[in-house]
Amino acid sequence: MLLKLYFVYNGHCRLFLGEYNNVDDLIEDMKYHQWAHSGITRPHFVKHIKKDSVRFDYGAKDCYYLATKSTCREPR
Repeated sequence: MLLKLYFVYNGHCRLFLGEYNNVDDLIEDMKYHQWAHSGITRPHFVKHIKKDSVRFDYGAKDCYYLATKSTCREPR
């Protein structure tokens, strides 16, 4: 399963961060990005699960991370 990670800022602007086959790598890169680019020193990650996406809030008012499933399928 291919997952795409976006950083959403100002409530609607998306910044593509990468594609992942492994959830652990996605979470590690998300936490590193938050550490490197945010002024929040003690983030509290909360996830909100929907059908094809997961939103990760970390304490900022108008910024969050969005992980989505890729919709393209491999040919048979």
